[in-house]
Amino acid sequence: MSNAINGIQSEIVAVTPEQATAWLQRDARPNRNAPHYVRAYAREMRDGTWKLNGETIIFSDTGKLLDGRRRLQACVLAGVPFRTIVVQNVSEEHFTTIDTLRVRKAADILYIRREPFHRVLSSVPNLVYRYYQGEVDFGKRISSRDTLFVLDIRPEIRDSVEKTKGLGRMGWHTVAAAAHHLASRVDSARADAFFERVINGVKDEGDPAGLLRAAFEGSTGSGQARMLALAIRAWNAEYSRKPIRFLRWRQEGEKPDKFPTVADLPEHDGQDLQRTRHVREEQELDPSKLAVTAEFVTPQMALLFLEHNDHNRKVVSGAVDRYARDMREGHWALNGQTLKISSTGRLLDGQHRCSAAVKAERGFHAIVVRGLPDDVFDTLDAGSVRSFGEVLASRGERNTNSLAAALQKVWLYDQRLPQLRNLRASHTELLGVLEQHPEIRDCVNYSIHRVRVVLPGAIGCATHYLASRIDRARADQFVDRVADGVGLSRNDPVRHLRELMNRDRKNNRGSLSETEKWALTIKAVNAFFEGNEVKLLVWRPGAGEGFPRILGEKATEQNAA
Repeated sequence: MSNAINGIQSEIVAVTPEQATAWLQRDARPNRNAPHYVRAYAREMRDGTWKLNGETIIFSDTGKLLDGRRRLQACVLAGVPFRTIVVQNVSEEHFTTIDTLRVRKAADILYIRREPFHRVLSSVPNLVYRYYQGEVDFGKRISSRDTLFVLDIRPEIRDSVEKTKGLGRMGWHTVAAAAHHLASRVDSARADAFFERVINGVKDEGDPAGLLRAAFEGSTGSGQARMLALAIRAWNAEYSRKPIRFLRWRQEGEKPDKFPTVADLPEHDGQDLQRTRHVREEQELDPSKLAVTAEFVTPQMALLFLEHNDHNRKVVSGAVDRYARDMREGHWALNGQTLKISSTGRLLDGQHRCSAAVKAERGFHAIVVRGLPDDVFDTLDAGSVRSFGEVLASRGERNTNSLAAALQKVWLYDQRLPQLRNLRASHTELLGVLEQHPEIRDCVNYSIHRVRVVLPGAIGCATHYLASRIDRARADQFVDRVADGVGLSRNDPVRHLRELMNRDRKNNRGSLSETEKWALTIKAVNAFFEGNEVKLLVWRPGAGEGFPRILGEKATEQNAA
């Protein structure tokens, strides 16, 4: 099953571990470690639950592996073949438009399923799974697929989430639901009564429920591991009917406490989560029933697809705007990503591209996969977003994340939209900025390690570059004085800037927004360039003061968006 458009070919292939190993040798990109995704994929391949879901393995026109590394690594780890769509001959330049949207997390899938308290419900399985693993680092999250697996095996977690909803705050609710679930496996009636008292905030002396409620209320900055440990200790005291004077669990120090276990929980409880996934009795999708075609999707076709866009995530307007700008300006290209249509006609993946085509009134080329089961929707977009920093790394750039952030700032500045922090340029637009302003590379390399001790890196690097367009030597001097604070008089604008930023950094909540920090930095640059002392460095947008521009700059060739 193979077809081509503009030289790009696609076909369904059964990839063997040997073939996966060979293909991984063709991946020259920096490695992005995500072993939990690889292990989750490998389990599904090994247990026969991996689904041909329309996602692609993408190769460039020079034979480089552009996308699909984790699936290939999983194939090698599992030692079994898997079926996938392989796309060949994609231009590396065009590939930069891929994966710019946020990943589809477990919370998104649960929201689409209309599950109540979807965010809490997506977090509780992680705590439950980590408890059985005996891990104290609850910051490490299991994959979305494993989250859904835990909910499949333990559907009663939903009852725990429902019964502890009265705690209100998401962090409290998540920990209480996990503890309630574990306690319920020992005595469900007493667990219900105990957590009802926690929710009601009982004040009886020595009552574990009251002490746990007090611990929740005083838990600002406490991690989930500590709070779950306290919840288990409170439950154990309740279960043994012993009043306690205080709740404590020491995670650090010379003699840290062991993580508590739930009293009388059966010894082998949790094996249902430790075993490999149960093999579901489902018929494997016949690849011959899939239609994989390279097509030109017109705005009219896109509108028809969107009419069958049921139960998807909320549309991210910023992503639609970015894609639409690229389509309108002729920058969008066939990049190997697929539009996925189910056997019932439902649009499973591609709502942002289709929405952009309608908005831009421009069509776009895409590989369209038809005939997929509706339930593959849960397996889509489960990896991580390909950031622009990774695009730059694949091109051999240095300080790639800092360069990416500075380019975004310069794009906003030249568009005269610096206050719209949530407006993001597309990857294609940012590559255009880099092509137009190649000197920004040297400015980022010079300034990033100097300014970030005082300023946010993106602000420092972008401002250094913008100032360098007026006077590179003076821009370097400004960065040096920001970094070392040497020889600054009482009313030196750089001294005021350093003091403002240091004060804001010591304030845990931060009183200055990123826009305010950037405006103050530009005002400090302007005063420094003119040799002016200032008694006060301040920006007053509420009094009608516009966002400052670098004094003496040439008018940009770009008009405001």
